[in-house]
Amino acid sequence: HYASGNITSQLSGAARLRVAANLNPSTTRGILPTLDGTDAPGTIYDIDTIRDNYTLTANLDYTATNRLFFGLRGGWFLSDVHNEGVPQGPRYWFRTSNLGMSGVPANLQRATGFMSPTTNFETRKDEMTRVQLQADATYFGSWGGQHALKAGVQIDRIGNDVDAGETGHQVQLFWGRTFQGQRGTFGYYRVRSNGLRPERGFLRQGEVHSNNVGLFIQDSWTIRDRLTLNLGLRTENERVPSFTAEGGIPSTAIEWGFGDKLAPRLGFAYDIRGDGRTKAYGSWGLFYDIMKLELPRGSFGGEHWLEYWYTLDTPDWTTLSRPGCPPACPGRLILGPVDFRHPSNAPGENTIDPDLDPMRLQEFVLGFEHELTPVMGIQIRYVHKQIDKAVEDVGALDAQQNEIYKIANPGFGTAATFAVAGTGEIKPFPKAVRDYDGVEFQFRKRFADRWALTLSYLWSRLWGNYSGLAQSDEPGRFSPNVGRVFDYPLMMFDERGRPVYGPLATDRPHQFKAQFLYDLPWGTSVGINTFVESGIPVTREAAFIEGNNFPVMYKGRMSDGRNPVFSQTDLYLAHEFRLGAGQRLTLSLNVVNLFDQKTGLDKFRTQLASGFAVPMDEATFYRGIDTEAIIRAARIPLDPRFLQTDTFQGPLSARFGIRWTF
Repeated sequence: HYASGNITSQLSGAARLRVAANLNPSTTRGILPTLDGTDAPGTIYDIDTIRDNYTLTANLDYTATNRLFFGLRGGWFLSDVHNEGVPQGPRYWFRTSNLGMSGVPANLQRATGFMSPTTNFETRKDEMTRVQLQADATYFGSWGGQHALKAGVQIDRIGNDVDAGETGHQVQLFWGRTFQGQRGTFGYYRVRSNGLRPERGFLRQGEVHSNNVGLFIQDSWTIRDRLTLNLGLRTENERVPSFTAEGGIPSTAIEWGFGDKLAPRLGFAYDIRGDGRTKAYGSWGLFYDIMKLELPRGSFGGEHWLEYWYTLDTPDWTTLSRPGCPPACPGRLILGPVDFRHPSNAPGENTIDPDLDPMRLQEFVLGFEHELTPVMGIQIRYVHKQIDKAVEDVGALDAQQNEIYKIANPGFGTAATFAVAGTGEIKPFPKAVRDYDGVEFQFRKRFADRWALTLSYLWSRLWGNYSGLAQSDEPGRFSPNVGRVFDYPLMMFDERGRPVYGPLATDRPHQFKAQFLYDLPWGTSVGINTFVESGIPVTREAAFIEGNNFPVMYKGRMSDGRNPVFSQTDLYLAHEFRLGAGQRLTLSLNVVNLFDQKTGLDKFRTQLASGFAVPMDEATFYRGIDTEAIIRAARIPLDPRFLQTDTFQGPLSARFGIRWTF
């Protein structure tokens, strides 16, 4: 359901107030069965997800004099998610089948992919809040040209209150398989638990808030009516909180002062001929990110995740999760516990780089515009963006195969080098690289004589080894600063021991767009929007190191070419009826994907069946291996979806609208 409203009031001749609210709650009723028919009889599908989403904003503007202007802006945002009807107890997941296996009763035999229940992950609360406040003043002066000088302060308070996790163990069964050369009569199994409440699986708990203060000053300086300089400086302090204070963990994990986040901004616009028809412009700036709470949630005590591997010595898989397990689970312990969420700021073993720098982006823009006629113009623009330093959890394995993370700038400080397991050889750790270059050509005809047209072509290159905060290397997952990338050095190299750089997951070298609008004399408007763009790269991944299963792009980026060229045309129609007395009725039709194209957008990139990994020696890996030969020799099962198209263009859809204006 959607609701929005706003009210604007002219409080006085000098003061104006606007308040707006938006409500967007939603509920998903039930879940769907699996397409392969492996669900257990009696599977519960009556699981609901309720999402609350509310926003409130207010702006107050005050004109003190004809040269001095004050602004006050505030905002409040709340998002909360919780589930209803989630089954309580363990979840059994057949990673391989036991159909027809000797010694297994028929009533206990299941196909690969069977889950009982479909899910046991329950979110009781995941409340995210944000409060923002900005106060600023603008002064218009006339010294050495015209100035619009603006300064202000920004306050940003973000919070997260979460209680979520698996209601029982997750038990993954590998019938007839071995793990690290060991197995029981029927194979092996894996149990997910935690150190806080061992009778349950993965847990996510905690309540935190973080306050950040920003300061800025900027000036738009126009010199002799032809040159305008835009000069600015922004800075902020930031405190990244811990999700728990248990065991002496400090409440603040990372802190940066105003001197750590100085961000200058420079720009210009120049009227080349002095007639307002030809302009050159450019800008350069440094930009710092405010840390999302995903990193402290996973690395500073908010998540709890232990894994155990046991031999499978009984055919009765329903008895594997029981009181006292883990560690007293049926069978012999092969490995564990392996800690996938060891706090990076635990006392005595704090692994946060003491010289950690904030994440920083640099941007440069240069452009040229020319007006052909009063309603037509052309533009060319070049944009370069680069990540100077990223903040990520950089991983290593200890003797027990626990994933130990340090919070660092990849390629700098404590993450400048790494030691190859088993040899102690020191190698440079790759820096986070995400470089974007784009050149755009545009023709624009503004709306006049009943029509408008915009044509643009963009050539671009998105290159590096870091997919950014959105983690586009991991489709469907959004984990800013704690993606799987950098979790282990092996993941940053190919099978020849070379650092992996190349086109990133959303790279589209060629993009063409056209928008056309025509207003017919009798009140009907027609709009057409079309675009054609290159397909994104396809990069295969295979899991390495049994137990941890690190995804490795062993053949490099874009190992399997690109997805097909993507194109789409959308249509918009509207007709207005004038009813008199200032009233108007508008009927509209919006059609998305007019020609019902069904282009494949992406392919399934994971090569091996879930739970399996390429066996190899790390020292040999960096000297060079043949991954395909190892997979064949070890008879590792492949995922049947490998390199199959798994994401498609949305189908034709149409929306009818009616609007009454009075």
